[in-house]
Amino acid sequence: MAMESIVAEICVALKAPPNGVGDSCFVSNKTLPLLKRHGVALLPAIETVLGMDALTNEAPAWFVDSNWLHLLLIYFEEADDRRWDSASFLAAIGSQWRHEALVAVFQIWGPARGERRRRAMPRRLFEIFHSLMQEDPAWVGDPEGLRRFVADASLKLV
Repeated sequence: MAMESIVAEICVALKAPPNGVGDSCFVSNKTLPLLKRHGVALLPAIETVLGMDALTNEAPAWFVDSNWLHLLLIYFEEADDRRWDSASFLAAIGSQWRHEALVAVFQIWGPARGERRRRAMPRRLFEIFHSLMQEDPAWVGDPEGLRRFVADASLKLV
């Protein structure tokens, strides 16, 4: 499928109303997980959409905000599964979505998922996460959570 088609599908999914299904407190709708069928092609498409002013006022802003959190969870999970350089993506995210991206990273590798959290994290992603987290005035999560996991060897940096 062409990049333009995937981008268009992501834009439609971001405007879909939340329905609360899934395994995260940020889950928003059933449409977003279906995007995973695009495989590795989904990752640059998400990066493209994040850099676009693709969303209009056709959907309430809280739909889009809630869906972005879910889409970023999908992005970082898929990037990790496919060994995609998500650290560069995180470093490049503008301030509008940076906080949500930091929350998504913390959700995937941090304590929120309990035993289901990921146990290996790209070292560069870890470093960029901590650097950006310290600059985030809205950060309310545990600032040492991922560092503690590295220290106790329950999170490996690769």
